[in-house]
Amino acid sequence: MNESNEFQVNMEAKPVKFPTKLRGYLNKQLQKEFGTTYFPSIPLKEIFDVLKKSYVVVVQEDGTPWSGFLMGDKGRDNFEMATLDNVSGDYIMIKDSVLVLTWYKMTSGKYEIVIYIS
Repeated sequence: MNESNEFQVNMEAKPVKFPTKLRGYLNKQLQKEFGTTYFPSIPLKEIFDVLKKSYVVVVQEDGTPWSGFLMGDKGRDNFEMATLDNVSGDYIMIKDSVLVLTWYKMTSGKYEIVIYIS
C-alpha cells in the first residue's frame, strides 16, 4: 500500500459491511495503543496508521483522504472509512461503521482519548 495519503475510493462501488473479525481486531489494537496513555496532542496520524496496516483508511464523505483538524478542549467526532477490495484493488466505502474519537484535555495539558470502531 502506498504510504502517502494518495488513494482512490471507488464511489460508484456499492459500500461494504465492515468485517466483524476485522472490527474486533482493530478495536483491540486501538485499545492496546491508545487506551491507557495520555497524550500531549491528539494522535490522529498514529491512529490512522493503525488502520492503514489493515488496509482501512479514513475518508471524507466524497471518498477523498480525510483532511482537517480537531478543535476544543473536549469533543467527539465520527470518521467515515473505506477498505481495500482485494478483487478490484479499489478502496470501497464502509457503510455500517465509523471511527469514533472522543477527547478531553485535562488540567495537566494532556489529552485523554477514547477511540473505537462502531
